[in-house]
Amino acid sequence: VPRESALNLYTGTALLQAHAMKGDLYSVSRVLAALEGRSGVLVNGLESAPWPFTGAFGSIQPDTKCYNIAIAAAAKVGGEEGLEMALALFDTMANTDVGSSKSGKPVRNAVSYNTVINALSNAGRSMEAFKLFGRMKDFRIKATKYTYTPLIKACFDDDDIEEIKYDMKESNIKFDTTVYNTMIRSLCEQRRWTEASKLVTEMESQGVAPDAMTYGFLMSAMLKANKPTACLTLFESAGASSTTSSITDNAYLYTIAITAASRLKDFERAIELLSRMAAKGVKPNLKTLTAVAGACLAADQYDLAAQIYDKIEDPDGYAMCQGVEALSGTGAFSDALKILQSQKGKSQVMTGKHIMKSYKTIIVDSLKSRDLVNAEATFANLLRQGFIPNKGMLEAICDALGFSERRGLISFAIDDDEERAPIFRFMLFVLDSLRARKLPVDSFFYSVVLFLGRSMGGNARSVAALIASAKVSEREQQLLSNEGSSKSTPKAGEHAPSNHHPAESWVHLFEDFDEFDLSAIAADLSLLPPVQLRTSSRDRRRLVRAEKEVAFALKKNGKSSRRKALLTTTA
Repeated sequence: VPRESALNLYTGTALLQAHAMKGDLYSVSRVLAALEGRSGVLVNGLESAPWPFTGAFGSIQPDTKCYNIAIAAAAKVGGEEGLEMALALFDTMANTDVGSSKSGKPVRNAVSYNTVINALSNAGRSMEAFKLFGRMKDFRIKATKYTYTPLIKACFDDDDIEEIKYDMKESNIKFDTTVYNTMIRSLCEQRRWTEASKLVTEMESQGVAPDAMTYGFLMSAMLKANKPTACLTLFESAGASSTTSSITDNAYLYTIAITAASRLKDFERAIELLSRMAAKGVKPNLKTLTAVAGACLAADQYDLAAQIYDKIEDPDGYAMCQGVEALSGTGAFSDALKILQSQKGKSQVMTGKHIMKSYKTIIVDSLKSRDLVNAEATFANLLRQGFIPNKGMLEAICDALGFSERRGLISFAIDDDEERAPIFRFMLFVLDSLRARKLPVDSFFYSVVLFLGRSMGGNARSVAALIASAKVSEREQQLLSNEGSSKSTPKAGEHAPSNHHPAESWVHLFEDFDEFDLSAIAADLSLLPPVQLRTSSRDRRRLVRAEKEVAFALKKNGKSSRRKALLTTTA
């Protein structure tokens, strides 16, 4: 330090404040230790060094303000570590009946108590907050508005709130908008929006004007209580009143109202609210526009949703997910896929969940419009990007194609025989794609393939029967994958010398079925691609029924060399 005389309490307080603003608790602890004249205090691997003129008899002594800054910094960081540090610092300070001259420590004041009470309330430790408030009253430290607002958040019933209100009146503390908003917010977080509404009436009768936050808390609580109509009614009534109409002219409240319209699938109301915003000069933000887009999507108004998405200048991941859904719904699959393909490296803003949902949307919409080529390309792209289709996606594919299940029976709404063949081929493509990634197929999807093949008859039924014959469990598939380590056993994908060529894929077998010798395949199932199946006990009934539907006589001695190898390995 160029001048040691510059190190004084003012400098130390400013330094504490700077570290506190950054949320650097370790530096706050070291500076406080230095001001106290303590050396060798290890904080996060670094030792503290005392400042000149500090210590028990030094001229620099950390005061109550220093400690309050450190406590506030710890409380702001939060979490268990931050709260425990705040409580430890608070306990180090002296009570008013002892004083700093006797204890050598700064005395707790109202700010000290208020900060810790607020921290305890935010951490959900309500009982401790009220106990500390009791101690505060015992030492005759006058409570302020900032004492009661965190206590209100810690209240769980009407009696607690009424007691706080009575105590505030006794202390001559004015009930302003902040106090009422705190009580309303506390009730709303407990989903007691009826009681919160009564408080709004009370504050207006007391001449306290509600603000945007007041209505925001109430409207949000109504949405959480699944009361979108009540939410919109409150917004409109506030806008119609001469005393509160001005406070509704902000993006925050309009966004909540538009979200309520979205819950009701009332896209026209959402568009009308957006137009009203523009007329009043209120600029919509990202959340407002995504709320409008959500209302349009909920009502299947994909063109309108796409137009709203185009207005978003800097969309986040959620907005992009909406954009994909809107474009896909209009049939603009290539444009929707471009959004997903832009999500690479540092430019990616969509989460993995958003991306998976968007791929599922494009695939499902493609299948519903019977654009099987695009559905196939999108599914392949999904796998190339390293994503794994889950059970929900495979079930959504089946649903989009018109398949459903009831009590183990699978039905479908595909009457045209010419339409069934390309759908069957697409489902075989999915089987092949999953096999290429060594991924198991869901039992429902597998059963649907068998039922569809059986209903088509002919070559499709034969292929479905062979799929059932080629089924292996996850355990068997693992053994097959390890066959390459044995010189005497063919590797997975390789076959023993044979005059018959294997099927490269299920699509290959279906399209060129007449080129294959069925009796040879029945005798050696290693000529077939394995179908790794993931099942549970609940699937057994459906699987048995599906496989019986496609069963046909195979040679009794036609067990595959691969199965024999498995039996030998597991014996």
